Amino acid sequence: MQRLLGGKVGRIANWARGIDPCPVVPRTLPASAGVRSTFPRHTLDGAQVGAALLDLVLQPGLLRGGLADRMAS
Repeated sequence: MQRLLGGKVGRIANWARGIDPCPVVPRTLPASAGVRSTFPRHTLDGAQVGAALLDLVLQPGLLRGGLADRMAS
């Protein structure tokens, strides 16, 4: 194994055990985040408002490469 991978064997074995010597660098997160959506007309329909809220939460920009990633990393 060492002939194939050279000096990386020890590092790979440590990574497999969950050992990573790299320091953790903390990042500041935004204090808040916002999304805005406008209904075509005034509505009090709870189902319509709930569906619109769910659509905003599931927007790909917020989940993938967006706010969720910045908060998790």
